[in-house]
Amino acid sequence: MTCITPSDCPAPANECTTATCDGGVCGFALADAGTLCSDALGTVCDGAGSCVACLHAVDCQTDPSFDPCSDNGDHTEPPMCMLGACVPGMVTHCADTGMICTQMGCGPCMKSEDCGPPEDCFYKGCNAVGMCKKIGLPQGSNCLSPANGTCTGANTCVSSRYVFVTSTTFPSTFGGTQTADTMCGKIAMGVGLGGTWKSWTSDGAGSTPAGRFMPSPGSYMLLDDMNVVATSWGKLTSGVLAHGIDVDEKKDPVMIAHEVWTGTATNGTYAGTSCGNWQLNGQFNPSAVVGVAGNTDDTWTAAPNPGVCSAKARLYCFQQ
Repeated sequence: MTCITPSDCPAPANECTTATCDGGVCGFALADAGTLCSDALGTVCDGAGSCVACLHAVDCQTDPSFDPCSDNGDHTEPPMCMLGACVPGMVTHCADTGMICTQMGCGPCMKSEDCGPPEDCFYKGCNAVGMCKKIGLPQGSNCLSPANGTCTGANTCVSSRYVFVTSTTFPSTFGGTQTADTMCGKIAMGVGLGGTWKSWTSDGAGSTPAGRFMPSPGSYMLLDDMNVVATSWGKLTSGVLAHGIDVDEKKDPVMIAHEVWTGTATNGTYAGTSCGNWQLNGQFNPSAVVGVAGNTDDTWTAAPNPGVCSAKARLYCFQQ
């Protein structure tokens, strides 16, 4: 196309080209690379006549608050410039390799706090070689989140509480409800269970499960993580159980009926006899209300025939 001045020539495609008229012939001049432009797709000329988003990676790194480490510990490289377009930086999941996110990339931990906050039934520790490890809490422990949950044997968090019947039998002179509570705690700890445990025992001094227990926010279940004894505190104290308490602290089934010291009525209050508040062993013919392990009617805690205080029986232990 012939011309006298550049204005006689077609308009350029974008701000990175300029119309020229040289020797009466229309042409185009290219803007220098780095010249600012305002094309819808770009902000800078590439020196070849196109308005692009970037020439260098620094052109894409415009967010002063950019942090390469996310809340979940992933490391994200800064945005890159590829063929004139800004593309997100590569993301590396540091936790998948047992490492932590640093400003320079994934690196070893120095202390357990570096590995992030605990979650559900796991806390996170830093081992001797700088690797983060998830460590499960024992069954029966309180969940780390939510705080009122219970950790199962599979390290999941549920709203239930556990119950077991002891594999060991005890004389009636075990010394009172508080002593029985301590015994339940020691038995649970001895097999690696977490949490706080109390005995289903009552005495004439007013110490009862109804008064001592912290009711479960959900159900009561056996340590086998399968069978639910009662779906709530109300159901537990209704006189009828959904499943008998027939698994001991070792998760072994109790195959035959065994007497259990309780002194406790179905509603969790004192049932009237407790071998002299668990102090007498048969002197003056005292007796105690006992339950039968594995039963689901009211005899689970208050059998019709009292227990003989010269005998031995088991205990029910409930997680709090």
